Amino acid sequence: MAGTLSGGISIQGLGSGIDFASMIDKLKEIESIPKARMEVWRAEWMTRVDAFKEIQTCMTEAKAALQGFSSMDKMLTRTVNSSKDTVATAKADSNIDEGVYTIDVQQLATASVFSNKKTFDSKQAKLTTDGEKTFAYTYKGVRRELTIANNTTLENFVNQINKDANNPGVRASLIKSGSGYVFQLQGKDTGSSATLNIESDLDGFDSTPLFSGRDVVINNSGGDQNYTYEYGGKKHSLTITDGMTAAEFIDAFNEQNSGVTAGLELKGSNYVIQMRDSKSKSVVNLPASTDCEALGGGKFTGDLSRINTTGDPQTFSYNYQGKTYTVNVGADFTMDQLVDKINAEAPAGLKAAFDPTTGKIAFTATDVLTTTDATFKFRGLDTTGGGEFEVPAGTTLKEFVQLFNKNEYSVEQGYTAALEYDANNAASLVIKDKDGNKLNLYNPADVPGSGDPQGLMFEGVDALTPSDADRTQSAPIALQSMSVDLCTASTLSGLGGRTELDGRDVVINDTGAEATFSFTDDSGNARTLAVAAGTSMQDFIDAFNAKFNDSASPDNLGIEARAVAMGSGYEIHYFKQGANGEEEVTLTDVDTDGMDKLSDNGDNWYSKQATDAKFTMNGWPQVLTSETNNLTEVVEGLDITLKSTGETSLTVTNDKEALKENIQAVVDAINTLRGKIKELTKVDSDKEVSSPEVNDSTGLLKLQSQFTWQMGSALTGNYGVQLMTTRLKNLTAESADGFVGRANKDDVINDLFTNWAQIGIGTVADESDPEAGLLRIDEEALDKAIEEDIRNVAELFSADLEGTTNSSDFNVASVGTRAKAGVYDVKYDVVEYTDPDTGEIKTKLGDVYINGVKASTDSAFPGRYTVGDLDNDAAGLAIQFTEADLKAGSHSGQVRVKQGKVGEMIDFLTAELQPVVDQHTENAGTIPRLIYEYSDPKYGIIAGIDKKIERETTRLALWEQRQRAQFNRLDTLLTKMNQTMESNAAALGQLSSSSSSS
Repeated sequence: MAGTLSGGISIQGLGSGIDFASMIDKLKEIESIPKARMEVWRAEWMTRVDAFKEIQTCMTEAKAALQGFSSMDKMLTRTVNSSKDTVATAKADSNIDEGVYTIDVQQLATASVFSNKKTFDSKQAKLTTDGEKTFAYTYKGVRRELTIANNTTLENFVNQINKDANNPGVRASLIKSGSGYVFQLQGKDTGSSATLNIESDLDGFDSTPLFSGRDVVINNSGGDQNYTYEYGGKKHSLTITDGMTAAEFIDAFNEQNSGVTAGLELKGSNYVIQMRDSKSKSVVNLPASTDCEALGGGKFTGDLSRINTTGDPQTFSYNYQGKTYTVNVGADFTMDQLVDKINAEAPAGLKAAFDPTTGKIAFTATDVLTTTDATFKFRGLDTTGGGEFEVPAGTTLKEFVQLFNKNEYSVEQGYTAALEYDANNAASLVIKDKDGNKLNLYNPADVPGSGDPQGLMFEGVDALTPSDADRTQSAPIALQSMSVDLCTASTLSGLGGRTELDGRDVVINDTGAEATFSFTDDSGNARTLAVAAGTSMQDFIDAFNAKFNDSASPDNLGIEARAVAMGSGYEIHYFKQGANGEEEVTLTDVDTDGMDKLSDNGDNWYSKQATDAKFTMNGWPQVLTSETNNLTEVVEGLDITLKSTGETSLTVTNDKEALKENIQAVVDAINTLRGKIKELTKVDSDKEVSSPEVNDSTGLLKLQSQFTWQMGSALTGNYGVQLMTTRLKNLTAESADGFVGRANKDDVINDLFTNWAQIGIGTVADESDPEAGLLRIDEEALDKAIEEDIRNVAELFSADLEGTTNSSDFNVASVGTRAKAGVYDVKYDVVEYTDPDTGEIKTKLGDVYINGVKASTDSAFPGRYTVGDLDNDAAGLAIQFTEADLKAGSHSGQVRVKQGKVGEMIDFLTAELQPVVDQHTENAGTIPRLIYEYSDPKYGIIAGIDKKIERETTRLALWEQRQRAQFNRLDTLLTKMNQTMESNAAALGQLSSSSSSS
C-alpha cells in the first residue's frame, strides 16, 4: 500500500506526493498549546516555590543571628578592671550597675592536705610485711576505712585510695623528693567544712599524737606559753604555765567552754588528747599554734640560727589585721633568711625582726595613727550633733577607716571614709557624703563662721588633724611605728607543730614558762586557756573542762575535752551536746603557743586543714566567708575569683560601643530578611519587559511566562507573604511586651523607653529611598538614649521574661515556664485580726488575685502566691509578699513580665518556620505552608498541574496516532484516485489514438 512500510511505519504522502507529515506536525503544534501553557504555568509555580525557599533560608539565618542576643548578658556587656589582678579578678553580667567594688582578701579558701614525713626509696616500697593493716580517714565528716593487704606497695596503696568507689573526695599522690617519694593525701574541695583526718596502724601513717601518761609535762620552759586554736568560727587562747602536764592542759582547755571538750583517752599503753563536741563526736584537725616547745614552739639563739633542719620545706604563718599570711621556709633556712622573706612578702605597714632577748620574731606596725589611746570626734558643719569613737593605741589607718564607716553618726549622715594613694604609695584620707562628693575637712580652730554645707570638722587624732591650708587632706598622713603581738603558727619545731605524748601524764608544756592554748568559738570569739609550765595531758584536760565545760564558768561553752585511748597512747578529743545528743566537734583556729603535743598532725605528718576564704567588701568591717575562691553571690551580677590575699578595686563599666555593635547586628539580621522579601515581592517600574509576541506560522500568541512581560516579581501580590510582612513590620514598631511608659518626668518606676522608635530605630517610609521598608538607626538618638538609660535600651532588645513590679508590698518570686510576657494586674486585701496570744491588732493577707484569677499559696513559702490556672497568660507567675508592714484595706499593683523585641522576633520566626506535619497545616508557618500547598508531591498545586500535563501528553499521543492513521487512509485514497485517474487518462488516450487512425 502506498505510503506504508512493513512494520507499521507510515510515510505520509509517499503515494500521493502530499507532505502530510508537516501538516500533522503543524496541527500537533496547535493541539499542544494547552500542554505548553500548563508547562509554563508549572514553571511559574516552581519559581514561586524557589522564592519561598529563599525567604525560608533567610528566616532561619535571621533566627540564628538573633539568638546570639537573646538575653541581657549577651546584649549588654560590662567590663571589669581589677586594680590588682593578682589579688582578684571578676566577670560582670547585666544585673550589676557601673561602679567600683573594693574587696579585701584576708585569706584564701584552701583544701586539706596531709603530707607524710617519711621519704620512701621507691614507688615499690612495701608498706606492710607483717599482715593486713588498716588505713582510715575522715573527710567532710565521712569516714572511710581501707584494708591494706600484706606486701602492698606504695604505688598500689595510692591506686587503692584513688580507685575506691566509695572515696568521699580525696586524692592520694606521690611527690618526688630527692631520690625518693613522699605520700600526700589531699581533699578535693576547699572550705573549712572539708576537714581531713587520718587513722592507721600502718607504720608511720597515723596522725594521732600519743602521751605516755596524764602527767607528762608539756611546758618546762621556765615561763608561761600560749596555745591558740579556732573552733566554730571563733578563736580561743590558753596560757600554758611552766610545768603544765597534759592532764592540766586538758583541764585548762575545758575551762574555756568553747563548745568542744578535751580529754585523755587510751590508745594502747599511751594516751591521746581527744577533742569531742557536745554529741561526743570526735573533733579532728583542730587548727592550733603555740610557742610551747613541747607543742612546736621554742627559742632561737641568734639570727643565723638554723630554723629548718628537717630537710624539707616548712611554713611560718602569722595573723595581721584579720588576715593569715603564710611564708614558705626552705630547707636549712636561718632565722635571718626567714625574717628577710617575711618582710619581702609582708603587707604594707608591717615589719618583722629577730629579737635576741626572746629568741623570737618580733613585729612592728609602721602605719600606726597613734601610739596612745585617743577619742576621735567629728561632725558635719551643716548638721546637728556629731559622732565619736575610741581609737586604741596601735590603730592603723586602714582600721581607722573601718571604725569611721561603721560609726552610727557616719551611717546616719551617709559619710564614707576611703584611702587614696599617691605615686609613692603614701596614703591620704578622703571623706565623701552620701552623694559621693568629697567633704572639706576642718580642724576646730579653722571652722568658718559662715559654715560650709560640704564641711566636716574633726579632732582627737593628731595625725589626722587637717591643716588650715589643706581642707581636702590630700597631703600624705604622717604615720608612726609600734610593736604588735601577732598570733603565729608553723610546721617548724620552735615555730609551731607538735610531737607525740606517750600517756595521760605526759607534760604538754615543757617550755619552762606558761603557755596559752587558744581557739575560736562558734560565735567567732577568741577563747584562751593558760597552760602552766609542766602541765600534763590530764592537767590540760581538767583545766580545759573547768573553763569551757562548767556551767559555773563565765567562759562555759559546753565543750568537754577527753583523753581517748588510741592504740598505744591517747588522743585529746572534744565533745559537745547537740540536738541529737553528744557529738564530737572540731576546734577552729587553734593556737597551741608552741606546745606541739597539742597540735593535730603528730610526728608522722605535715598537715594543713582546709580553710574558708575570708574577705570584706567596700570598706565595711564585717568579715565574709566562702568555701571556695569563686564568689558568685556576694555582689549580684559579679563573679569574683580570689587569687591571693590583699586589696583590690574592681571597676565595672558599661561597654557602650559593644552595645551599639550588638544593636547594629540585630538590625542587620532583620534587614537581611526584609530585604529578601522586598526583592521577591517588589513591582519594578524600571524593569525591561516585552509585550506578548505572535507566532508567525500559527498566528497565535507565543507561550511566555508572565514574569517576562510583567513588572512584578515572583511573589508580587502573594497574600500570605503580605500578611507575614505586615506582622514582621508591626513587631518592630510596637511597644515591647511588659514595658510601661513613664507617666511624667518624676516617674522613676516605669520605663523611659518602651519601643524602638524612642531610641532612634524605625522603618524607612520614603518609597523613593533605596532603603525603603528597611530599619534605619538614628545614631545621635541612640547615643542619647544609651546615655539616659543604657539598661532600658538593652532590655528593649533582650529582656528575657524578666519580672518586675510597681509595688513595695511584693516582688516577683518567679515567672515560671508558662507565663507570657505582658502586664498583669494584682489585687489583694489586707485584713486586721487580734493576736490571741498577745491581744495585739495585726494584719494579714486575704485573697490575692493575679490577672483576674485567685492565686494559690504554698505552705513551704509563706507569703508566696502563684497563678495555678494553666489557661491563664500568667500561669506559673509567683509573687512574694513582705507581710511585716502591710496596711489594712484593698490594694492593687502590677507585675510586668518583660520580653525584648529580639525574643519576640525569635518566637515569631520560630512559629513562622514550623513545618507541615502529616498533611496538617493548621500549626505550620506561612512559608512552609505555602511551599507545601504549592509543591507537595501528592496534594500540591504543582502535583495537580503535573497530572494535567500527564493527561494532556497521553491525549496528544492518541490524537497524533489518530491523525496519522487518518492521513494514511487519505493518502491511500488519493493514491488510488491518482491511479484511477492515470488509468482513465491512459484509456482515453488509447481511444483518441484509435479514433485518429480510423
